[in-house]
Amino acid sequence: MKKKTLVVLTKKWGRNYTGATLATQYFVDRWASRFDRVVVFTLEIGNYDNTKRNISVLKCKSEKELLLALKEEENRCDSSIVGYSDDHLGYLLKKANIPYIHTYHGNWPDARWVNAEFFIKSFYFMPLYKRTIRNAEAVANVSIYMENFTKRYNSKSILIRNGMDFKPCEADRCYPKTYVMVGNIDTRKYKNAIRLAKYIYDIDPQVRINIYGKAIDKSVAKRLEKMPNVRLMGQHSIIPYGSYCGLINVSEIENLSISVCEAIKSDIPVFCFNIGGLPEVVKKDETGYTFPKRDYKRMAQKLVDYACDENKMRVDKSVLDPFDWNVAAKKYMTLFEEIMKDTTK
Repeated sequence: MKKKTLVVLTKKWGRNYTGATLATQYFVDRWASRFDRVVVFTLEIGNYDNTKRNISVLKCKSEKELLLALKEEENRCDSSIVGYSDDHLGYLLKKANIPYIHTYHGNWPDARWVNAEFFIKSFYFMPLYKRTIRNAEAVANVSIYMENFTKRYNSKSILIRNGMDFKPCEADRCYPKTYVMVGNIDTRKYKNAIRLAKYIYDIDPQVRINIYGKAIDKSVAKRLEKMPNVRLMGQHSIIPYGSYCGLINVSEIENLSISVCEAIKSDIPVFCFNIGGLPEVVKKDETGYTFPKRDYKRMAQKLVDYACDENKMRVDKSVLDPFDWNVAAKKYMTLFEEIMKDTTK
């Protein structure tokens, strides 16, 4: 039987990262047994525990070095070869003559309109993402919302939900009339939380918000600390969602937030804006409530009303049934097998 090689191209590799980087590692762990060799090409290596002998990791210093390494791998490979990418560098696989699957985790084009900084960055990232998407043999998306975007550039765009490697912890205490927010404190996600907290305080000072995350933007963190109804809890590996009456997400651009799914799995409702892929899992009276984008006053009023209501929502966790790492990994393997039929060397 012809040997099979998987080439993974990812900007970062390590267990100490989050988001797309971590998702890629969960998948590689499950794909490794189906390939003779797995070679990971990356620009940055963090902490990882590689227990599988057929996985090797190569760190490169630049995109140019990545391309040269990929071309060398393709030239010397005497087996069926297929690639996988999870960020804007995926187009390099095409240049190295390696057919690949791309998973789109990005927030473009929505992120372009966040602020001047993102608008400028969009002129670099968007052309590369479009090129990566166009050149892929297939494009996987974690949300229907972004599937509709990638279909503009690649008709072979499909929905494959990420899994959830999350087990709710038992709540050792209860925070009455208190909500939780999760995520590193930066300008994009938390600047508007200050406005929301003020609206809430003006309606009912007893309704509070506890925030879990690292203070990336110190100025925003300081402003939040000054709010009488906000408490910064710091960075924690385990979030006690069940101790709270709900999760607040004030992002104005979103693909599909993992913290939203974790909250639902922990039996608490989510309060967020009707943007990106969030409405795919946040359903009215079932898993939470969505609000028109930037309507902080309406969100604040609902948060106060719900906090004061003794009848709490019975969260319908069945919306998360498709979020399974093993099911997703099998869907990818089906795509890999189809591609390798045409790449036997």
